[in-house]
Amino acid sequence: MLTGFGNNYLQEFSDYIALETGLFFPEERWNDMERNLRSISKDFGYNDVKSFVRWIASGKCSKEQIEIMAHHLTVGETYFFREKNCFEILRKQLIPELIKLRENNIRTIRIWSAGCCTGEEAYSVAILLKELIPDIHRWSISILGTDLNTKFLKKAERGIYSVWSFRENSDWIQEKYFKKHGHNEFEIIPAIRNMVKFSYLNLVEDAFPSLLTGTHSIDFLFCRNVLMYFSNETARKIINRFYKSITDEGWLLLSSVETNIIRDMQLNAVMISGQTFYRKNLEKYHAADSNVAESFPFYTDEAKVDELPVFHFIEEAKDNVETIIPEGIVHAKKEAVPVDGDKELYREATEDFEQGNYGKAIEKLQTLVSKNHGRNAAAAMLLAKSYANQGNLLEAYNMIELALKTDRTNVEYHFYHATILQAAGKMTEALESFRKVLFLDHDLVVAHFAIASILQNIGKQKEAQKYYNNSLSLLEKYDDDDVLTASEGITAGRLKKIILAVNHHK
Repeated sequence: MLTGFGNNYLQEFSDYIALETGLFFPEERWNDMERNLRSISKDFGYNDVKSFVRWIASGKCSKEQIEIMAHHLTVGETYFFREKNCFEILRKQLIPELIKLRENNIRTIRIWSAGCCTGEEAYSVAILLKELIPDIHRWSISILGTDLNTKFLKKAERGIYSVWSFRENSDWIQEKYFKKHGHNEFEIIPAIRNMVKFSYLNLVEDAFPSLLTGTHSIDFLFCRNVLMYFSNETARKIINRFYKSITDEGWLLLSSVETNIIRDMQLNAVMISGQTFYRKNLEKYHAADSNVAESFPFYTDEAKVDELPVFHFIEEAKDNVETIIPEGIVHAKKEAVPVDGDKELYREATEDFEQGNYGKAIEKLQTLVSKNHGRNAAAAMLLAKSYANQGNLLEAYNMIELALKTDRTNVEYHFYHATILQAAGKMTEALESFRKVLFLDHDLVVAHFAIASILQNIGKQKEAQKYYNNSLSLLEKYDDDDVLTASEGITAGRLKKIILAVNHHK
């Protein structure tokens, strides 16, 4: 709570907002903060800043009002293909390398724009992928944009932008991927808009990685000009969770002004044409520095853009899932009694998983699962999560099926089974599986929320609202700080906030 005014009110407010939101304003940025404070105080009905600060000091400020303040204190200003050299490196080197790695395997690419603002960055990546992948309809592409500013999210979902969002870009981008909308505005074409999903997420308070929020197994995680608003301690906590969210071949992209935050952390810096990128596993990356040109835009033909279908998990792989589980494991019926060595290996695997070292966790868990002929359901479950966080949904599906063969009544296993189907784009099967979860436990809040999310994404808004309402009703039984069952760390208070934000910005 704020305690003082006079000459110290900026210090008081800076300390308060840091405590409540993680946003950090050192003294050299107080002029900017004070300017924003004047705007915020007027929005809250106060004519002067000190009266507004006095109201905050009274302790009557709600969490929702605090986040409104946070919206005002962060800059919501971006444009398409911002930082050209970064996108040129992605186009010429990093994305082609990933395409080559995946094209003869499971064709998945997962992108997360954290702090996406009004969506220009996420849509820029979608356009880039469309340019680079001729058979993109055969790939499972996931592009997620998250922000805590619901006004930004609403604009992003509309996909309508002024000329100012296209500065420093060539005309062909507007001509090929946008259509005129009124005077001096442009609307992104449905083929690109449908590639991107926008969602509410608070980097300080919300749990990730998570299958439930789509913040798992990320190949390219953009978080540019966001961490600069946090203290170094808060930023480092966020980066540690980013580390867990990206695949072993995954990349973290920060802005040039944020690179000092990441020193001495697990991620490895890779310098490419004067641009620093961060990679989880350098052992698998030895590409030479390519001489990326400064020229822009990237090459493009003038062919008419085809409408893209909704992206789904590759059918051929999914349909053959049962044949991949080793014989002898499929028919396991009973949980094996683990010996002490098994317990120690499982503890080590759990520690690896929690640190984001999924490859190491998988090696240990494979040993446990094989040793016990598939009867160690807990190991199979953790192995499923490890595979999922690496982006290998097929093996994740195999392992969760294995866990269920051992323990058919475990609600969390059934929930994770449904969540993997959802992550794989198998929405019909996921809905059926989530409804089985509710048959086992009708009060499982996250299952109602998951069903609502799927129904909303497929355009069944009225049905979705019923399940959102169910979720909110069930949440009344919990304290805000209670961690929800099967939620991967999401508290009741945060899920309530997410639901209210989703309904607000739609």
